[in-house]
Amino acid sequence: MKNFTLATTALLTAFALPAYSAVTIYDKDDTTVSVDGSFNAFVAFTDVSSDVADRSQAHVRSGVLPNFSGTTFSKKIGDLTFGGRASFWVSINDSNDVLTDRTVDTRQFYGTVAGDWGTVLVGSDFTVFNATNIFSDLNLKGFGYTTDALGLVDGTGVSFGNIGTGFTYPLPTAQIKYTSPDFSGFKLTAALVDPTDTSLLVNDGNRGEESVPRIEAELSYAQGPFTGWVSVLNQKSKNIIDVSSSGVSAGFKYSGGGFNVHVSGYDGEGLGLLLGPADGEGLGLNGFIYADGDEVDSSGLIAQASYTAGKNTFLVSAGKSELESANRSLVVENESRTIAWHRRINDTFLVVSEFTQSEINLTNEETDTVTVGLVMDF
Repeated sequence: MKNFTLATTALLTAFALPAYSAVTIYDKDDTTVSVDGSFNAFVAFTDVSSDVADRSQAHVRSGVLPNFSGTTFSKKIGDLTFGGRASFWVSINDSNDVLTDRTVDTRQFYGTVAGDWGTVLVGSDFTVFNATNIFSDLNLKGFGYTTDALGLVDGTGVSFGNIGTGFTYPLPTAQIKYTSPDFSGFKLTAALVDPTDTSLLVNDGNRGEESVPRIEAELSYAQGPFTGWVSVLNQKSKNIIDVSSSGVSAGFKYSGGGFNVHVSGYDGEGLGLLLGPADGEGLGLNGFIYADGDEVDSSGLIAQASYTAGKNTFLVSAGKSELESANRSLVVENESRTIAWHRRINDTFLVVSEFTQSEINLTNEETDTVTVGLVMDF
């Protein structure tokens, strides 16, 4: 249980949307500066039943998206457009153990240069693998599942949404990323990402060896109401053991006539449950990466549908992730099911109501969560 609590500490403010709305504060001489932000709070009522404890808990806390503010820059010089973004996320949650502690996290801090040939990004941003899966989540502004097994119910950070029940989180990391122009709906993104030490550390403190950066890439297609994508990840780490992390992710999204459908999934090895390869070094969960003399197999699938009528959106969602070791023993099975109602008051103000059931085999836990949240976007 200690490792699971440590795991959630690193994921407290792990997620937020890139800039999706903005207020322009400067626009002159081919230079623009804009700011954006999002603020939310949810009342969450949770009933937990597990091998460890049966209990009910109420909290007021943020949803899967922490409160954040960002600034985006753009300047055109000749045939090139230079840009940049700096954004900061704040967990609003206190706890009985950590009082008045507002964790501030910098997830996007990068510059870009763009031309007819595409765009190059340098700095820290969300990684590529499983990114479109999570950005396509129809309930991204909601709360999602919470669990004692991963230290979430009383934690000081965000809920997990659907992270770990359908997809891993594309942890923002130092990278150099290229995105191609649009070719009749097709677009290619490829990135060299700072690798993670996934090989087990030896007793004398020797670090693992990652001789090349992690490679992540995605090919997407968008035409009319339909979007589809396929992404890949590959990384090798060498120490007393050699660990290869690799995976394939794919999905599609349809939007039309008030209906939205999103289905996506991934499959691979050495990918962990929550942060991809960073589950090993970043969360200390090497058993989620490597066990029984081989990389742990990892897979996830999520299916969602929603319908919008006027200012009301009704949503259903179901997702599941599994980790399986070399001897086919089940390491982790984590799943969640959500029904939600989103009421759009105006372009800025959103009310979200949810009921989520989740199950995780680590402590044979079943959890029911009812939440009502207020979201304000700028």
